[in-house]
Amino acid sequence: DYFKDQLQIIFDSLDKPRFVETVRVSEFAIGDMAPRFQNVQVRRTRSNDDLEYQLQMRYSGNARMLLTAILSTSVGTVEVPINVSELDMDAPWWLQLRLVANAPWVSCINLSFVEMPRISVSIAPFKLVNLMSVPGLRRWLRQILTHDLPALFQLPNKIEIQ
Repeated sequence: DYFKDQLQIIFDSLDKPRFVETVRVSEFAIGDMAPRFQNVQVRRTRSNDDLEYQLQMRYSGNARMLLTAILSTSVGTVEVPINVSELDMDAPWWLQLRLVANAPWVSCINLSFVEMPRISVSIAPFKLVNLMSVPGLRRWLRQILTHDLPALFQLPNKIEIQ
């Protein structure tokens, strides 16, 4: 639920087309396929309590997300369920671990994209809704998921997990 809640905060803060009232993150599952890490480089730090790495991550697993878009129409609002799946990401990451003397040995994890990742996703209607018939919605979601959202986590911005 941590990632789902964080994604919801981000979706709430993004500019939306005028016909989109809100987008709810109804479900989020990271899947059970592990990412692959390569080209791991250790970075020097000024603190003995920090470990820093730069690494390349490749993920083509089975993560999926179910979004519910609330759209304004001339006759009221319509809920449109949208299935986002087939996440494929190739990204250089910066990773910092803050070490402590007691279990669990790490007090804070900081993550950031070193540069914009290459991301592709499948955006499809869920159940019987024809997502392609909603003008601009599919294009807007693809822009959000493959560009705008990752840009929020590109250096100097970061994800902090405590």
